[in-house]
Amino acid sequence: MAIEAGLMKIGGSIATACGKLWLAERKRKAERELGLAELAQARGLGLLPQQRLQKQLKELTETIAKKLSVAVATEFPRLPDNERAAAIDAVVKTLDMADLSDSALLRADMSLDGLEEALAEPVRVVLAGAHLGPETTAYFELVLWEAVAYFAEIIVSLPGFQGRALRELLTRESTIIDSLREIFDRMPQRSDTGERPVTKAEIAYSREIARKLDLVELFGVTSISPKRRLPLSVAYVGLTVLADRGRGGAMYRLEDADVARSVDERGVEAVLSQNPRLLVRGEAGSGKTTLLRWLAVNAARAGFEAPLQRWNDLVPFFVQLRRYSDKPLPGLQDLNAGIGWQVMADAPRGWIGSVLKDGRGLILVDGLDELPESRRKHVHDWLEDLVAAYPGCRYVLTSRSPAVTDDWLENAGFRHAELQAMSPSHVALFVRHWHEAAGVDESEEGRQDLEMLRGRLVASIDASLALKSLATNPLLCALLCALNRDRRSSLPTRRIELYRTALEMLLSKRDSGRDVVDKLSEELSVDDKLQVLADLAYWYTETGLATAERDRVLYQIELSLRNFSGRHLDPEDVYRHLLLRTGVLREPVVGRVDFLHKTFQEFLCARRIIESDLGEKLISKIRHEQSYEIIVMAVGQARPREQNRIFTKLLRKVAAAENETDRKRLKLLVVRCLETANRLSPDLYEEALDEIREIIPPRTLDEARSLAMSGADALRYLTVSDLRPDEAVASIRTAALVGGTEALELITAIAERYSFASIGDELVSVWPFFEPVEFAQRVFKKAPSDAMTLVVDDMTVLPGVEVSPFSAVVCEFAGAVKPADLATAANLRTLVGARLSGCPAAADLSWLRDCDGPVATVSATRCENLRDISALESLPGLTRLSLLDIAPSVDFSRLAELKGLVELQVGPTDQVTASHLVTSLPDLETLGLSSCIGLASISDLGAHGSLRRLSLDDCHALTRAGDLTGLLPRLESLVLEELPQLEDLEGTGGAGHIRSLAVRWCDSFASLEGIEAFTGLEELSLIELRSLSDLSPLAELKELRRLRLRDCRRVRDLSILDRLPRLRLLDTVGSGVQPTPRHLAAYPRIRFSDNTRAQARDDW
Repeated sequence: MAIEAGLMKIGGSIATACGKLWLAERKRKAERELGLAELAQARGLGLLPQQRLQKQLKELTETIAKKLSVAVATEFPRLPDNERAAAIDAVVKTLDMADLSDSALLRADMSLDGLEEALAEPVRVVLAGAHLGPETTAYFELVLWEAVAYFAEIIVSLPGFQGRALRELLTRESTIIDSLREIFDRMPQRSDTGERPVTKAEIAYSREIARKLDLVELFGVTSISPKRRLPLSVAYVGLTVLADRGRGGAMYRLEDADVARSVDERGVEAVLSQNPRLLVRGEAGSGKTTLLRWLAVNAARAGFEAPLQRWNDLVPFFVQLRRYSDKPLPGLQDLNAGIGWQVMADAPRGWIGSVLKDGRGLILVDGLDELPESRRKHVHDWLEDLVAAYPGCRYVLTSRSPAVTDDWLENAGFRHAELQAMSPSHVALFVRHWHEAAGVDESEEGRQDLEMLRGRLVASIDASLALKSLATNPLLCALLCALNRDRRSSLPTRRIELYRTALEMLLSKRDSGRDVVDKLSEELSVDDKLQVLADLAYWYTETGLATAERDRVLYQIELSLRNFSGRHLDPEDVYRHLLLRTGVLREPVVGRVDFLHKTFQEFLCARRIIESDLGEKLISKIRHEQSYEIIVMAVGQARPREQNRIFTKLLRKVAAAENETDRKRLKLLVVRCLETANRLSPDLYEEALDEIREIIPPRTLDEARSLAMSGADALRYLTVSDLRPDEAVASIRTAALVGGTEALELITAIAERYSFASIGDELVSVWPFFEPVEFAQRVFKKAPSDAMTLVVDDMTVLPGVEVSPFSAVVCEFAGAVKPADLATAANLRTLVGARLSGCPAAADLSWLRDCDGPVATVSATRCENLRDISALESLPGLTRLSLLDIAPSVDFSRLAELKGLVELQVGPTDQVTASHLVTSLPDLETLGLSSCIGLASISDLGAHGSLRRLSLDDCHALTRAGDLTGLLPRLESLVLEELPQLEDLEGTGGAGHIRSLAVRWCDSFASLEGIEAFTGLEELSLIELRSLSDLSPLAELKELRRLRLRDCRRVRDLSILDRLPRLRLLDTVGSGVQPTPRHLAAYPRIRFSDNTRAQARDDW
């Protein structure tokens, strides 16, 4: 009780200090001595606003106390309660004695380190009189540091409120506390499990990562109001990638076990969860950097949800390669050089190395394409060395597509994924987020105006094929949003025009909120600013720099200004104007300068090339694909004569190519230039079109994107006859990206000619790009009615699903679900399944009660407000059910009435409920239990005669498998995941009929003793078992055919291969031992996984 009271006092001290900061005016020194009530009266607040302020500060007190209770409960577990209470009382006295006024905070530079220094004297005085022991003193310092961290976050994140603004804010019941709760939720927290002690340095580092990276530069919002902090959630709308098939299988839009595919199109989170090393490629503005920032922030806050929840133990290191264009790549202790370095003074020596050695590092490497080609080999070697030294860490690398090939880091175990164009539903979601962000500080009238603009923009994109083809990635969508708001008239329909107009908007805007007159706004025209920036962009490109030192940039501006005859302009003034008033230049790190976005740098560089009549020279100097985008933009800005000269030179370059690979790349460049070339002579235009004929049909989705850039011309040459499956798929994607009636006719013709099994997945993927009913009626005429299950995750196509021939449809809902979509899905006579993921508004499943379809599958994951599942009882055909992480009040024992269940996944639950379900569901074949409280062994579940597959996940009480003799006679597959107490399999019995066993992410699992009970085992997966080293017990598994040792870093001996005569597949990627060429030669019967074999050969 004393501890709780002490925490409330700490929260009260912080809340009172915050209230006084909000109320006091800096110029009135006398006010600092007043109490909160007197201060409120002095500010002229009425009785009701005072009561509301007191209420919100009381809620703030309780919120801070609740947050601090985590540290109190988990740290120093052996410290007696009376010692804890004494330490907390000392913290209260320290805060009461401290000067937390506005002037003191300014002296502390509003920083956490500054506040700690300011508290040094009160700490000394309090500790001198408290007589605390060493461990209690350490506990005191921890609690004080936590409290000060919350106070620092409040004063940094929330503004001071003056006069009328404060009174208006207090008319809203919970504005302040709601804002602060959101801020606190975004702060990295100490684990409430106490399983792994977290150092003060790690918490400080994580908070710094979250503070620095949890903001997004949203074009047209932050570029106009640069002081506004917008969280990443504003811009992150979920990205879709096309990935080569990683381990763990794939989830397809068309579910059919008989259809084999080499690629998998789905959410990037799902792909990351199955691939610890991933190369993510995408075009300019496709969201690559935003993705890495989102990963870093969620790792810092332990905020990942399924399927990335296992990443919550990781420590992120965000490396922006653009900072190393002119200096060596970071060493081990400099991985956090860009972010978080300032909090590392208190970190234990070698902390980064220990994190990586433990396999807890999340290495995020951004922008390979922003380095000169000559430097990329260094990055390749640097990453290979990192992976070799720390194989248990996760790695994500981003690059523009042309910069690297698919197999660039294949030998190091990297798979590749390609970011896809935003679907219409993603575009609509992004547009909504942008307008909500723009309206944060607007009046009600302003927000209504923004909502009107949003509706108009969405309607314009839907109605215009040109705008629809532009709105394909976050950058272009943001540009359209900003221009729609700024111009309130017709929007650009060509990419080059869009970039030009956006830059002109930035360079001509005024800061209406400032009283200071900027003389340069009058002395420098928009064209003048464009010239300076173009000269600077050209210099950046020629030197291969992505960022540059401030002094070098100033010198380049000085050189550019020499061309402004008759005007004497200070380079420093011009630089500050471009930096502060336009936002086109940035200082992401003090003293280093770059452009707002690389796309603007490329556009401006192309402008300089055209103005200097260097277009032909640019073509003659083509050395690598890094310059392709500049060439495309140069063509788009060239005058007719220049455009024709550039194209002539480019076509000659194609003809002179030394090999077929170079020739094809250059032909694709010609096609991309046709997007921006609108002034070619007829003869030259036809000659350029001949290059399209040469690369028809496209074979990859990269080629499809390039081909689609030429617009409707591409459709003239696409054929429907004699296409291989990959060519048919790429042709469909090309037509979809071009869009329009002709494109739909071509897709229809391909659909009529080829096997639906080979192209059906792609047809479903491009469905959202067309009017859904017409597409369904024309394209799906040949779709088999019963061979495949259609999976719908874009609800815009639901009207078309109703008229499609598919006899089995599964609807996947995620995020904010519209009631109208649920109603439409319920009316589908072909609905066989519904999956909900991360739907906080889903409180029940009542919409399923009146389903017209034979629903057999229902899944709800991370729907924390889902409390009523009674509607499941109205589904007589229900056979598969998954309920994970829904409201804790749900009683799973009611599921025992669903006698037809064949597959069930539930959690969290308890051993009593689980045993009841096992004995009550006679037809159950698959059971998955997550967070089953009290389950100490598998045998505790009881007997079941039909169960074939069992998965146990995050069951903290489970210490042994137990004797299964006579309990589960038909069990074939057993999966044990994240069982922190499981150390081995000793004592297991009755397991001879189990054919497949997987043990994953069990940190205490150190021995394979007991595995001899699995005499019939054919497949064994041991994934990321940090304590396992000895494989010798596997010698008893005479039937073992497939062995996966993923990320088992202590396993260093493969001599067991001699004693496994039937082994046919071995995968050791990420483990402490890799097969050597001797192994490859000695065991020809064993098929080593691709990455394992590649690593062995590379070592040789």
